[in-house]
Amino acid sequence: MTATTTSMLPEKKPVNNVPIPIALPIIALVLVVIAALLRPGIESQSDEWKNINALGTGIPFILEFVAIVLTFIFLIFVAAKLLNNRISAGVYTIIERIILACVFLGIIGMFQPWALFELLNKPVEGDAGLYTSIYGGLKNIYDGLKATDVAGAIFQLGFDLLLFAFIAFNVWSHITPRRKASTQVAAE
Repeated sequence: MTATTTSMLPEKKPVNNVPIPIALPIIALVLVVIAALLRPGIESQSDEWKNINALGTGIPFILEFVAIVLTFIFLIFVAAKLLNNRISAGVYTIIERIILACVFLGIIGMFQPWALFELLNKPVEGDAGLYTSIYGGLKNIYDGLKATDVAGAIFQLGFDLLLFAFIAFNVWSHITPRRKASTQVAAE
């Protein structure tokens, strides 16, 4: 007697035939050119005109933002076209975990939990216990970081890492890993 491990329906092989929308980068380029042509005319207007027509002042920014979004959508299509059903599930999971680790490290870099030691109350004078020595050591480390402006650099690095990780996760979540081939199992 033979049984299948999945369903009784024949398995379809995944097809990667979604066409790449070539119009998206063309539209994005047109929007950037329009924004570049409008910007000098808007910037040459008086401050009073800019205050009255606040929405009109933002038109170049809105056009550029839409162009960035369209380009990002195009890049997702290209990545999916190139990678869908071509990456094993194991490799997919490893890359996904690396991206999630970058999200975690970016959050740590931005919020800098070691800065919370600044908010702790100082221990009671005369207490020379373990708490005092640990707190004093960590406080000195934090003061050293703050004095050399390393905290600002760590914040910037954390922000950049978090931004990259969110963009990478957005792209990676649109990629489908290769499925394992279903096998026939003999039940005896």
